Amino acid sequence: MTALKENVLQQLQKRLEYCYESNRRATFKKWPFKDTKKCNASKLAEAGFIFTGTRVDPDSVTCFFCNKSLDCWDENDDPWFEHQKHAPTCAFAKMDKPEEAFTVTEFTEIRNQFIEKFLKTELKKSIDQVNEHFDDLVHLISVMK
Repeated sequence: MTALKENVLQQLQKRLEYCYESNRRATFKKWPFKDTKKCNASKLAEAGFIFTGTRVDPDSVTCFFCNKSLDCWDENDDPWFEHQKHAPTCAFAKMDKPEEAFTVTEFTEIRNQFIEKFLKTELKKSIDQVNEHFDDLVHLISVMK
């Protein structure tokens, strides 16, 4: 197996862990709002988000499924509403329910859609790299003439 393929599979395996709400919840070690607030870590994880905050941007989150990043949260924001508002095509946000309410079929469909989306993105990156190298070679050949 090539190093590229191994790397892609490792990334996929790591990202697939975020299909589970408990794994998303575990990323919220430094969430600024208390659990008593509407915009709490559990609700954000339930809505598909992982914590991606930094010292400069302490309330940044990213959807594991659609990669939409959001910040500047207010403690009274509704994570599901904000997710659907800013990422209306996100299949996970459209489910509009916590993991515990998913049927096995729904969970499997979301997981499979995630895998397909991830692999298509990685394939596009690889194709873009090949095209870039090809363009470089064409340029080099034209310069050498």
